[in-house]
Amino acid sequence: MLSFDRDLISTYLNPVPRSRHCVLYDSDCPLCTFQMRLLTWMDWFNRAELLPINDPRAAAMAPGISREDLHE
Repeated sequence: MLSFDRDLISTYLNPVPRSRHCVLYDSDCPLCTFQMRLLTWMDWFNRAELLPINDPRAAAMAPGISREDLHE
């Protein structure tokens, strides 16, 4: 099996640091969790930070968003 270091590839292919995007998701939802796994797999340059809505960092980042808001 081929293994690689995503951070090394990201640094080599894209040496200019860029901001990361934060994606909030419902970790109790199987479909949401599956989609986040796909995003992780496709995020070659490590640009997305996947954060479950029940994480304390998500509450600090977006205090007005609740789990019910994600279902809309």
